[in-house]
Amino acid sequence: MQVTIFEAEITIGEAQIFALDPPMGVAMAKFQPSPAYDVERHANVIDGDYVADRGGILRIEMSDGVALKSNAISIQDYPALDEIELHILGIYEPNFDKLFAEHPDFKANWNAPKIPKRTIHFERLSIGFMPITTVGWAYLFVFIAATIAGVFLAQSIWAKAGWPGASLVQTAILLVGALAMGKRGVEAALHGGSDIG
Repeated sequence: MQVTIFEAEITIGEAQIFALDPPMGVAMAKFQPSPAYDVERHANVIDGDYVADRGGILRIEMSDGVALKSNAISIQDYPALDEIELHILGIYEPNFDKLFAEHPDFKANWNAPKIPKRTIHFERLSIGFMPITTVGWAYLFVFIAATIAGVFLAQSIWAKAGWPGASLVQTAILLVGALAMGKRGVEAALHGGSDIG
């Protein structure tokens, strides 16, 4: 796809889009400057060094005259290599998916096998976690029920044995239960000990 880059109404160059990053809505193009192009005024990157965000003064049109709107425009000029690239970041109008549906990079991205994401069942809240899925709530319910059952069982055994300090055992079990609901307990129960953030 061919695009034209302007500063106000002045054409500073044309570019041929050669690559896409579909998840980010980014298009990369080889930039052919016009005589009005000024590396010191228009380029964001010069020989690999970021200079400044200069894309705010630029706009892009497609070959049919329709504006190509994006979150940012970045010209990356490499005078030492005699190469200039245009990066169009966050394209939102026209719709990126419709605009590039037939581009090989777009097809390759959306036809690639997807790696399934692990489901996170708890959300971090300051010192603990809050269930955010049915599995998380089920785990929490079972854990609390098991802790309470453990308290009654231990108290009953302690009382039948006639040992003093039943309330101390009850407190210890509740404390262990509360600690187990901390980060490592949730990780071990749901993620085999891996970090959930």
